[in-house]
Amino acid sequence: MRSLEATLGHPLDPELIEWLRFRNGDLVGAGGIYGIRSAGDFLDLCSRITPEMADRCWIPVAGDGCGNHYVVDCDLTSDTAGMVLFVDQAEPGAPDYVAAPSVWRFLRSYLLSDLRRTSGPPDPDELLAHDPSRR
Repeated sequence: MRSLEATLGHPLDPELIEWLRFRNGDLVGAGGIYGIRSAGDFLDLCSRITPEMADRCWIPVAGDGCGNHYVVDCDLTSDTAGMVLFVDQAEPGAPDYVAAPSVWRFLRSYLLSDLRRTSGPPDPDELLAHDPSRR
């Protein structure tokens, strides 16, 4: 993890580090959950980092199956630090919405949403509905 942090030039979110130690990417959910994989691997998070993401210290954690990403904000000075944001590929520098307040809550919602879905990307309202902090 330290070599990735050195490469990126900023620390990773602590919950993201926990997740990567637990499960380093997997082809689950609408577009897969990313990990630190070999370069060019579909699930390699480093291969998914765009210049806009790098500028904002966003780390992609999962895809929606349509080319869009869920990113964790690793900028400690940001109002959304530690939150998971949905970023549409059409506007890669601006989040569409906050998908979850933390990595673990996002993963729970993302995986539960996948269990209920038959096709297409996760519905933002469904993702947020599974977030226990919203109850």
